[in-house]
Amino acid sequence: MALFTRLKQWLSRETPRRAAPPHMAEQGYGAARWQREAALWRGTLRRLQRQAEGYPTPPPWLQSQIDHAQQRLDAAEAQSVPKASA
Repeated sequence: MALFTRLKQWLSRETPRRAAPPHMAEQGYGAARWQREAALWRGTLRRLQRQAEGYPTPPPWLQSQIDHAQQRLDAAEAQSVPKASA
């Protein structure tokens, strides 16, 4: 029983939280990572738009994929822009 009590105390101990390094402060992504992410979604969006050219009007499933890729690209480009220091 003493072993269980000691284990419980050890598991409930308070440990200081570690801070992320400055170059990884943005959700674990550095600027270079966000640029790669933007390039990936740019290519995906280009492929989906090329695929949509084969239809008079894109089907709903393809349009939703295009919208999703556009949203992800916008988010990645917003993150890859360096923030101005105040």
